[in-house]
Amino acid sequence: MLIAIEGIDGAGKGTVAAGLAEHLSAAGHPVRLISFPRYQKTAAGRLIGSLLGGRDGDIGRMSVEFLAALFAEDRRQSADLLAQQRADEILICDRFTASNAAFQCGRLPPERHADFIAWLEDLEFARFGTRRPDLNLWLDVPPWVSRDLVARKAKRSYTNDTHDANEADTELQDRAAAAYRLMSENGAMGTWARIEIAPGNVLRSIEDIRAEAIAIVERRLSV
Repeated sequence: MLIAIEGIDGAGKGTVAAGLAEHLSAAGHPVRLISFPRYQKTAAGRLIGSLLGGRDGDIGRMSVEFLAALFAEDRRQSADLLAQQRADEILICDRFTASNAAFQCGRLPPERHADFIAWLEDLEFARFGTRRPDLNLWLDVPPWVSRDLVARKAKRSYTNDTHDANEADTELQDRAAAAYRLMSENGAMGTWARIEIAPGNVLRSIEDIRAEAIAIVERRLSV
């Protein structure tokens, strides 16, 4: 099974992914956890980190098609790693194909989102041969909560700033959130499950969020 943990910046993807992997491993499941982009592991990932860190051009001036292809290439260059999955192994990815769609849609007006997502599905799955996730676990966080949580994040390896180029762009985050909602409603990029991070604008505890993620995955495993 391939599970992708998805959401806009600050949603808690890394924390939930690590907690889910720890729980499943303790329950006896073979588990691997991979984060995308693979900033230090692939040529595409290193270029992505350089762009997000503002060291190699203005990412805001680049075409969404180029950026989408670059993020997809990071996965294509990781194909051998993904192919190593055993039949009984659970592969948990902190970001996967839906992140690519959501954040490139963040640079587009909403009326273009559906067509762009369809184009990217063809690129990722048909042309590049990337596996379609068995489950996209969407951490649905309001953008205003996201902005506060991003400010608390630890330093990243690819930038010395408190926010990378994507995190600092509030309009991009708002549109990316809308794209995630669209994908979850129409089933693009695979099967979806949604976890509300701040229902009624009240932020849930990470323990509560993690417990819901575990319950969703355990139900899927029991089918």
